[in-house]
Amino acid sequence: MRGASRASLAEAKERLTAVLADGADPGQLGDELFAVTGLLDDEAGLRRVLSDPTRDARAKAGLARTLLEGKIAPATLGLVPARRDRAARRARDRRGREPGRPAGRRRG
Repeated sequence: MRGASRASLAEAKERLTAVLADGADPGQLGDELFAVTGLLDDEAGLRRVLSDPTRDARAKAGLARTLLEGKIAPATLGLVPARRDRAARRARDRRGREPGRPAGRRRG
């Protein structure tokens, strides 16, 4: 597993542990996370919008909240929005410069 993936997984585990420690129902949380995963598997356009690193993270989180609020528990909703953005930014930051590209210029 790459560094950014490891960091993202560790962060997700920490957030999940915190949500469970706050009293979320593990069965409900699991069911709802699987339902959201199913939704994203079925809706390619939504998946692309929510995972697009060029889109504003707050806008993506707002879209996820608008679509899911009232349909899943607030604890589950707190785990959903735009998790990939942080991992993608960290990976770019760690990578710094891409091989074969001058410093300061990134692929856009």
